[in-house]
Amino acid sequence: MSQNQTNWDEEAMANYDKALAINPDDYSAWNNKGIALARVGQSEEAVASFDKAL
Repeated sequence: MSQNQTNWDEEAMANYDKALAINPDDYSAWNNKGIALARVGQSEEAVASFDKAL
């Protein structure tokens, strides 16, 4: 994965955290955060995010 992609994923995760602070039941934000976490190799955190999306 390129450094640019990693930076984008990290920025995206920060934005998902902001969205989830406003609406912790936003399943789409949880799902997208899980995707970003998986892409940067944080598998356990990704699974936790996917679980919250369900």
